[in-house]
Amino acid sequence: MDINKENLDELIEQIRKTREIVRERDEYRYTSEELVEINNDLQKQIEILRSQNKTLKGELEDKKKLLDENRSLQQQVDGFEFLVTTPDHKNTKTISDAFGVSVKSAKKEICIVSPWITYLIPEIEDIVPKDVKFNIITRIDKKDVGTLFFDENIARRLIHLGGGSIRRLNSLHAKMIIVDRKKAIISSANITRAGLDDDAGNTNYEAGVVIKGDYVKDAITFFDAMWDKAEDIDAKTLDSIIKEANDEQHSRGG
Repeated sequence: MDINKENLDELIEQIRKTREIVRERDEYRYTSEELVEINNDLQKQIEILRSQNKTLKGELEDKKKLLDENRSLQQQVDGFEFLVTTPDHKNTKTISDAFGVSVKSAKKEICIVSPWITYLIPEIEDIVPKDVKFNIITRIDKKDVGTLFFDENIARRLIHLGGGSIRRLNSLHAKMIIVDRKKAIISSANITRAGLDDDAGNTNYEAGVVIKGDYVKDAITFFDAMWDKAEDIDAKTLDSIIKEANDEQHSRGG
């Protein structure tokens, strides 16, 4: 082939283009290899992050469990408050104080359980106009009529308290007050002056606790079970019990 200037220029141009293609190919290959390496590094970092995330998630779950346990323990601590009735007038919260405060705070319902109810604290009378429902379980036995354990006037007032009702359970020995099914007072004290009034001449030594939170559910379950076992008392039934007791007393006396 004859090489002239034109042919030589054409050859040089072809060589230049070929070199350019080779250079671009090599650059692309180099860039691809870099990308593969970068991608591998990223994959490793992702795996490390996943591992760290799993560890952190486990730690967070452990912390959540600890917080839940701490909250539960705190509720147990906060869920109890010790109460007394005592003639010694010691500087401690009394059952009567807690009873009065609880009754005042009632919005919907007060459940009272006490075998003997011969003393109505003023707070009970004051809250009646607020349409708070009273559900009362007590002991009204003809054997108690005419004794210190039965007050006819109080019994009749109880029957007409609020919009609730009163039932009798003559095997009753428990004493408690539940307010709005959120708070309960469990104690040894009957609702009598001796049980609640620190200034009474014959004040008893009584003790109890205020409970809140989940613990109240057990008290409610117990109350509802007793309520189902108890017998409704209205004015007519009360009249019948008193009449029967008086007739038996007169019969024994005659």
